[in-house]
Amino acid sequence: MQHAERAHARLSPSSAKRWKACPASVRLSEGMPNESGVYAAEGTAAHELAQACLENGYNAQRFIGEVFNGFTVDHDMAAHVQVYLDYARALIRPGDLWEVEARFDVSTVHPDIAGTADLIVYKPAMKKLYVIDLKYGANIDVVAEGNDQAMIYALGAWYNRPDWDVEAVEIAIVQPRSWQANDPVKTWEVTALDLMLWAEEVAEAAKRTEENHAPTPGEHCKFCPAAPICDGLRARVMDAANGRYEEGRFVVGTDNYTPESLAKAYAEAQIIKTWLNSVETLVRHEFKQGRPVPGFKEVESRPTRNWNAGLRAEDIVASLSVEFGLDEAALLTEPEIRSPAQIEAVLKTLGYKAKDAKAAVDGLKVNDQPAVTREVKSTAIVPDEDPRPSVKTDTDDAFSEF
Repeated sequence: MQHAERAHARLSPSSAKRWKACPASVRLSEGMPNESGVYAAEGTAAHELAQACLENGYNAQRFIGEVFNGFTVDHDMAAHVQVYLDYARALIRPGDLWEVEARFDVSTVHPDIAGTADLIVYKPAMKKLYVIDLKYGANIDVVAEGNDQAMIYALGAWYNRPDWDVEAVEIAIVQPRSWQANDPVKTWEVTALDLMLWAEEVAEAAKRTEENHAPTPGEHCKFCPAAPICDGLRARVMDAANGRYEEGRFVVGTDNYTPESLAKAYAEAQIIKTWLNSVETLVRHEFKQGRPVPGFKEVESRPTRNWNAGLRAEDIVASLSVEFGLDEAALLTEPEIRSPAQIEAVLKTLGYKAKDAKAAVDGLKVNDQPAVTREVKSTAIVPDEDPRPSVKTDTDDAFSEF
């Protein structure tokens, strides 16, 4: 079964974090459009490439130039998927039982839960089940510990294979494009007993989705199909815009500013963005379906001009030279070297491990000078729990003099 053909259950493991936190989201999402964006489609392509490699015994480089789910495999995709393949193949040993794109239901927990795991591996000698999940996204770092999606996969794999004597489960999240690229594999182990106890928690959460609960807005709203029509989220947004919060009222202003009030305002700004983005996505969907949105219209953005791909480059150059009297120096640019990240990707296809490829490129010197420099073009505001170090400011340097 191809990754893109996966059936989506009413209670999908991939959205478990949301429906556990907000049972009402399941009811509200029924009938709402849930179109995958370009990044999700690219992720599906990477999964299909990984499946083809594991099932046929190939490395990802073998498929460079081929198309999966509308995306052509390039060196970058091949290198990233190879990280997943290397981990999987190092894990699987003779005598192990394993399955790619393992489909199962979890009806013993709740009849509406079903899913498909990227890869499951069972080691009879160790009585241990492994659930390996490939995450191709780059912007959201996925953790292994307590991962609802992977734990449901583990339940499904175990319950659908009663002959497997499982005493422990290890979850592995392989995210090659994570900003923590030096450590693209995160693992977490749970005992079979603890997994069974957790299954009771999931069963209770699934049962609540059948009841008439009010929405519970929060971080999980970001990927909820019902976000643009959710009264609970809209009320939360309006409260945030008016400066009303559960833990007291505040207004960020020159007269009563405090760092704490600013922090609260910024935290609420994220949920406002979530709602606004969801509304815009729904508006675009309506236009795509040919349905009007009163007072608005969809127009073309400013176009980007390119040379006609149907013409030969040398013919265009010749015409420009004749028409405008330009020489080759004015018309042509030298071929550009690939970026450091792209060179790393090439090295990975040649057998370098991700960490070794990065170190090799970063350590390259030309005329006794580092070949790679770093330029930070922007910053991000993240919670304190984020492991990245804070940006050093001019104020820090000023105070260091005292």
